[in-house]
Amino acid sequence: MEIVLFPKLKILFETGYESQPVDIKFNNSTIRLPRGNFYIEHQVESLQDIIEIEFLNFVPWDSLQKVSVDIFHDNIKKDTSSLCTFEMKNNQYVKNENKSSYNTIFFNGTLKISFFKQWFECNILSGAQILNQRNLPVQWVLGYESNSLRFDQNKKDYDSVCLGCSFTYGTGLENDQTWPHLLGKQTNSQVANLGTPGAGIDSILKQFFYVKRNITAKQIYILLPSLYRKRIKFYFGDELCEFLLGLGSTGSHFLDKGYLKKVDKAIIDQSVRRGKKIIKFLERQENVKLTSWDDETYDILDHTKRLPKYNQSDEITSLRASDGTHPHTKHNEHFVNSLRTVDKY
Repeated sequence: MEIVLFPKLKILFETGYESQPVDIKFNNSTIRLPRGNFYIEHQVESLQDIIEIEFLNFVPWDSLQKVSVDIFHDNIKKDTSSLCTFEMKNNQYVKNENKSSYNTIFFNGTLKISFFKQWFECNILSGAQILNQRNLPVQWVLGYESNSLRFDQNKKDYDSVCLGCSFTYGTGLENDQTWPHLLGKQTNSQVANLGTPGAGIDSILKQFFYVKRNITAKQIYILLPSLYRKRIKFYFGDELCEFLLGLGSTGSHFLDKGYLKKVDKAIIDQSVRRGKKIIKFLERQENVKLTSWDDETYDILDHTKRLPKYNQSDEITSLRASDGTHPHTKHNEHFVNSLRTVDKY
């Protein structure tokens, strides 16, 4: 299994002062910061790494004293303020206090940089999941307090659950423009949207098992993607992770290019065969109904059971979602109407 090493980060200090330089204490060494830019390197050892840097020699009479602290990875500036807290110490004429989300320093004190799981997922791993908790649904990590799922994970009972990829999630659309939302509105029912951008058929199978363990639903609708996608696992340091890849994907620069070529070969050699097996398994499940937006996948489905194909063509509308690529809400409206003509809710 591929291993992505914990990164070596650069901590950049951008320093200004009139006549009084600023010192820092780091790793038992005292460093005088020059005017302009100076950096130190930090090798990450865990998801909970903590760096402490003490700032000295700020004085009230030098109004130009300031140090901005930023973190860089591969020469790209990353979010820093969310990691930082600052404890003011030994400052004259001001009240010493603790400051959060604080990485521009004007005072003596100690800067604490505390890393956390979601920071690495968003800033280093392009939204890949770190699987250090059990029973996680397939998702991207889009922010420190958000993910790529458009349903309430605390709610356990729904009339219907919808599984799929970005077409189901509604990339480029507001939540109320997605087909699961429109289905719920038209049928006056509770519908959960567990679509995940980039999901392949293997990801949807994992999502199906998550639903079975955690949600009670009368019906599961699945809008299948193409066969040429794969959910891969890798290690980030010693942490197991998950990433969603399509054939020829180039959006995962943290993964080795040679490894990506191996993934492409695995997608070609395995994904079609495995996708067909998963489809047959899902077709045997009670209260599961399948369709697809992809011609090849749709042709694999049992012709006597499959729902109408999702039509994303310009015949419905030439409009597209805000990203310019994904289907418009008019496509979703047409799809929901086609579902209701054959699947009496």
